[in-house]
Amino acid sequence: MSTVISPTSERIATGGRARRWPWILLAVLLALSGAVAVGEWSGWPPLASPLERWVSSALDRRVGVSGPAAAQSPPQRRFSIRFIGGVRLQTPVLDIAAPAWSNQPHLLSARDVDLRLRYIDLWRAYRGQPLRIHGLQASALDAQLERLSDGRASWQFTADARVPVKPIALPTFGHLQVVNGLVRYRDALRSIELEARLSLADSELKLNATGLYRALPVKIDLLASGVLAATPGEMQTASIPLTLDATVGRAHLAFQGRADDGLNANGFSGRFSLKGPSLAAVGDPVGVTLPTTAAFASRGVVVKRGNDWQVKFEYATIGASRLNGAFVYQAGRSVPLLVGRLGGSRLLLADLGPVLGSTPAAP
Repeated sequence: MSTVISPTSERIATGGRARRWPWILLAVLLALSGAVAVGEWSGWPPLASPLERWVSSALDRRVGVSGPAAAQSPPQRRFSIRFIGGVRLQTPVLDIAAPAWSNQPHLLSARDVDLRLRYIDLWRAYRGQPLRIHGLQASALDAQLERLSDGRASWQFTADARVPVKPIALPTFGHLQVVNGLVRYRDALRSIELEARLSLADSELKLNATGLYRALPVKIDLLASGVLAATPGEMQTASIPLTLDATVGRAHLAFQGRADDGLNANGFSGRFSLKGPSLAAVGDPVGVTLPTTAAFASRGVVVKRGNDWQVKFEYATIGASRLNGAFVYQAGRSVPLLVGRLGGSRLLLADLGPVLGSTPAAP
């Protein structure tokens, strides 16, 4: 007995399967959408360990986001990462290890971290532009930055630190808040050893640093208001108030003015007072070679734009001389250039001997 399948029956069966495919595809899409919705709602907790392994491999450095503290944290502070509308990472622990050659306990250790990144900023960073971090908050941050005399630096993420690398451009921020920050910076190449405590909240930056520069004691107090936009994504259009009080050895600088960017020194202007045992004592910290002179004190106005400095001395004393003047220093040229004028009501060659190519001034 044979079975005969008519063309009509085949068309009916084929048509039934064809009608079922859209429903099957819809069911798959709904299941995937549901899984994504659940993952976004829960923060994808199973991704913590894979994320640690991937970032650790990419940086050639151990990175932790789910340590013992994470397991003991309340639910609202446990690890979570979300991807819709951008990347948002929230974790009670973010640790980046120091390189194997370093004796420091870590490179970076942060607590209660909330990090937000936009995809457009990640794409621009991939194309070589400086990374813009849309938002970063942390209740505590501890950074241990170190560079050895052979050039190896703890912030260089490379398997072979002896290979020359391009300078790393610092990221920019849309919103940044650090309640309690500690930064230790040791640089054998520049003979710097500093420890800074800082806080950045409500766009007000407070920084106090002490340490050594070329074996000279250093003390820095900095206060800047309106450092960053008040809300994520808001553009900063106005300069910000800035107050600085710094001592390096016996040289002392006080500055009050405004800065274009509170996190970088690309541009600022304001009034200053500067004094010390010699002009040479203040030239080294800003990379300017100045002659050895008698003790001096001055006040005036300074403007920095990029690599160019403009300084107007309204009043200056060097030994018994009473001077004034204006100078421009162009550090960005292939050969740095210092030009200006010098005048005053009283000029003693004994005080300015080194400047004029004569005998050194008496200490």
